[in-house]
Amino acid sequence: MSSNQDLPIPVKQDPKPRAFRMDIQGLRAIAVGVVVLYHFWGHYLPGGFVGVDVFFVISGFLITSHLLAKPPKNIGDVVNFWMRRVKRLIPASFLVILASVLGIWFFAPSTVWQDWGLQAMAATFYFQNWYLALTKVDYLAEGEAPSPFQHFWSLSAEEQFYFVWPILIGLLIFAAIKSGIKPATAALAGISAVFLISFGYSLYATATEPGSAYFSTFTRVWEFSAGALVAALGTRAHAAKKDAMSLIGSWGGVLAIA
Repeated sequence: MSSNQDLPIPVKQDPKPRAFRMDIQGLRAIAVGVVVLYHFWGHYLPGGFVGVDVFFVISGFLITSHLLAKPPKNIGDVVNFWMRRVKRLIPASFLVILASVLGIWFFAPSTVWQDWGLQAMAATFYFQNWYLALTKVDYLAEGEAPSPFQHFWSLSAEEQFYFVWPILIGLLIFAAIKSGIKPATAALAGISAVFLISFGYSLYATATEPGSAYFSTFTRVWEFSAGALVAALGTRAHAAKKDAMSLIGSWGGVLAIA
């Protein structure tokens, strides 16, 4: 990917602004809802943590749809993409972290200050998932009091994905243009390779080190890539239609989550 010369955009731009996707918002509501229910009444919904997996797939689909519609043409485009993420997330996340730190100082016992302070730093710089993985925290263990920052692990994994993904998509498009391959073919091949490698590693790591594997970015990339594959296959426009195949696919997905 060149930093000095713009590349031609190989993917057609949508002539109209993208419509508000009620199906995506519905999936997001399901994903968040089951996670909340899991934390409040885990004995009634023991599998509710899969809402995080659903959210990762949605994120992979949305970001890849955006990047394929408007691929990064140079390093400046990648930086601008990162800065949009920073402006969107930093104010809210910093407010939550700061309020939590103050609450710990006033109300939490001093025995947790060091560990939770380190977790606050990890959450601030989006490597909370790796901190938890390296300290062997078991997210699913009952009776273990989580820190106020533990839930930042999923946001950390997502932001790490967002940091790398535009670079990968840009390099795939650049390689396709230089070699005369169709950009869509190159993107699909690259995303498929990432999916297979991460999925294979996830199976291995989950069987050998399930605690750390739960938080690892490498074991989660296949979920982002699953959504990215849907985007790369060119199904974004069809998904919004109200035909029989869309209806079957939609309800089939809901049943799969259930």
